[in-house]
Amino acid sequence: MKQKDLVEAYKLLGEASIKSLEDKDGVIIIKNRMAMRSYADACDAMVKDAKEKFEPEGIEAMQEKLQNWNKLSVPERKEVDNFYRAYQEKIDAVCGPELDKEIDCPIEKISVDAGMKLLKENGWPISRLDTIAFMVG
Repeated sequence: MKQKDLVEAYKLLGEASIKSLEDKDGVIIIKNRMAMRSYADACDAMVKDAKEKFEPEGIEAMQEKLQNWNKLSVPERKEVDNFYRAYQEKIDAVCGPELDKEIDCPIEKISVDAGMKLLKENGWPISRLDTIAFMVG
């Protein structure tokens, strides 16, 4: 699986309530999160580092402009947009290839019934199941 998919699942499961699940499925989710944690923490650290290292001069002024977006002229909006686009492109150049790497993380599967209980208990749309599909089956 791709590292970015694992990180997204880790975060989603971290926010999830699992009270309605059978104990065995709850244990699997907790163990899976433990296995995913090092990958998620490493990604978070990489993104944080990239944001800090590539932070452009004048970001405070651009943040002020961004907060007043509705008051900006079209050229000012383009300036802000280009500023943040260039910043994000630098971050993506570093983080993108790492997040797209295939990783081998030992994941146990929960039952389909448990997946459906997660959806109901957390009020998730069915599309959220796609995020954890690799561990449901």
